Amino acid sequence: MLRLRWIVFAAIVILFVTIMGTAYILEWRQVDRLSSTLDERMELLVKKTRSLQDLRERISFYSTAEGVAHLARDQYNLVMPGEMIYRIVVTSKDVLPKK
Repeated sequence: MLRLRWIVFAAIVILFVTIMGTAYILEWRQVDRLSSTLDERMELLVKKTRSLQDLRERISFYSTAEGVAHLARDQYNLVMPGEMIYRIVVTSKDVLPKK
């Protein structure tokens, strides 16, 4: 027959193992959650850094005379004095077949 002290000792050991196992599992889940959050934030940081780098390159380009001329030509259809503008009009007498 088992003595009472061995039963109490076994109960304490089982209780200790259960508490430590539960704490370990909870900490492991928290580490996983924090790791995934960190990965998401790093992706966002990389995306923002690339966007910032692209915007800085645009600022440095458009702050030059060549950049201003490029912007004027592309967005505002302006030309420099003395430049010639050619307009190409395509006229075709081809008719699409009717269905």
